[in-house]
Amino acid sequence: MKIIDSNNGTWDVTLQSNDKENFVKKIELNEEEYNLPKTDFSIQSKTIKISQGGQIIIANVVKDKDTWWVNINGRTFTYVSAEKRRGGTKITQGSLQAPMPGTILDIHVSVGQSVEIGQNLLIMEAMKMEHKITAPFNGTVKQINCTNNQKVDRGFVLIELKQD
Repeated sequence: MKIIDSNNGTWDVTLQSNDKENFVKKIELNEEEYNLPKTDFSIQSKTIKISQGGQIIIANVVKDKDTWWVNINGRTFTYVSAEKRRGGTKITQGSLQAPMPGTILDIHVSVGQSVEIGQNLLIMEAMKMEHKITAPFNGTVKQINCTNNQKVDRGFVLIELKQD
């Protein structure tokens, strides 16, 4: 399965199943391969349970068209099929798009403000869940294209950042 994350990282994930178990066979990120020790997974409805070395991670997954929203420990990640992304509009670095239709609840930054990687920039509500849009790198807020309580469509450019 080839996907592109919200930071334009290209992932190639190979899963394998046999009669007794499901496991992650290989993960490749931007053409660099990562070998994982035995990593099992199970999928039930919209929940993925991953276990490795006694640690268990639970991810809640929602799919909207060709985008997957993955929520792990309060952080939300978006992934799009690599094949679908290639055919679409090129996303410029620093443009943070609404991953699905929703309503802007709160904007935590202003134009000209410096931000750090992972910093919460805004919160939007979509599919009855709150989603944090975070900075993918250290930079400066170049433009804010939304306001509180504004309804936005999927792909709407919410905030534009300039990387430091």
